[in-house]
Amino acid sequence: CVGALAEEQPCGIENCSGTHAPCLLGDWSEWSGCTGDELAYRHRRVEANPGYLGSLCDGNLREARACEHQPVDCELSAWSDWA
Repeated sequence: CVGALAEEQPCGIENCSGTHAPCLLGDWSEWSGCTGDELAYRHRRVEANPGYLGSLCDGNLREARACEHQPVDCELSAWSDWA
């Protein structure tokens, strides 16, 4: 065999692809149902980690909000006969 089996090239900032890639956060999920702690939750994932010189992930991966209880109209039945 004649020739090198591998080549190396110094990685200057301009030469490296992906070094400036920012963090990429996914879309928010739907809100969960209310839990025992009276909160609803939603989450998202890190879809792509930042490159070496890219911006860090900025933002929450989970959010919570208080449950909104809808008022319920009650309906009373007629009085029963006296006993």
